[in-house]
Amino acid sequence: MSLIDPSKYNNKEKIATATVVVFYEDDDLLISMSYSDFEIQQKNRIKKLDHIVEESLILKAVLLSQLDGAHVIDLNKLCKRNLWLHRFNYLFANVLENGCCQVYNKRKKKFISEINLVKSGEQPGPLCGRGGREFSINKKVVLETLDWIS
Repeated sequence: MSLIDPSKYNNKEKIATATVVVFYEDDDLLISMSYSDFEIQQKNRIKKLDHIVEESLILKAVLLSQLDGAHVIDLNKLCKRNLWLHRFNYLFANVLENGCCQVYNKRKKKFISEINLVKSGEQPGPLCGRGGREFSINKKVVLETLDWIS
């Protein structure tokens, strides 16, 4: 985690200890990860997907937000603002599928350890079909992706 040097603050000021990258938030759930974990995850994605420029741009935008002093970075809003929403969906899906995020139930005030993944696909004939993934938490769908189409 990116710790802030406490010596720069007096005792009366609130000290924020980490930058958090938020993927999803509603009245019930908060899905996030630390900036340092996000940076590692995204650098690994960039190595695999170096031909997709937006992957590097997302990391750069999050880094700039963190350097500007943001302690909470809403990745969904950041990607919408920069027209990278199509990449956000796959980045979010990767984080959910690999289990490298924290899922917090705000109403029950506890972390959730189970994310349900349903892969779907149909191919009614040659060269036609589609497939994707649906991620749900406590029977609530938080993300759907269309991963292939022909």
